[in-house]
Amino acid sequence: DTMYGLSRTLNTIMGIQNAMEKAMESQLNGSSTFNSGVFPPVNILEKDDFLHIISELPGVASEDISIEVKGRNLRISGKREIQYDEDASIHRVERMSGTFDRTLGLPYEVDNTKAEASFQDGLLTIKLPKAESEKARQIKIS
Repeated sequence: DTMYGLSRTLNTIMGIQNAMEKAMESQLNGSSTFNSGVFPPVNILEKDDFLHIISELPGVASEDISIEVKGRNLRISGKREIQYDEDASIHRVERMSGTFDRTLGLPYEVDNTKAEASFQDGLLTIKLPKAESEKARQIKIS
């Protein structure tokens, strides 16, 4: 019963977050920032006191990506430029050019001095260690 209630609560929170992101997107439709609420898409996993953030950034050059970590926030920003031949006749454009900027709340504080990032085949992988102040400590009884 508790797991079902927790699952329902998480689904409600995710629904609210998605609605807020869609509302932000619709307000930004005319600007050069594209999909600022949901782009780039990310997965956040935790393993061995590290957060692993995996993000899809197809068509983005590594030098055009900026990563900032402060407190419990991670910010991924940058730009994607898509070039077309001058004499091309364009029939459909679904891949967007422009800038992106996404800030994610992290579940706990991380040690940003030991953060690592790699970028390969359009996948950005960020590894953030849990801050010492967030780690559980064993207390001896005297």
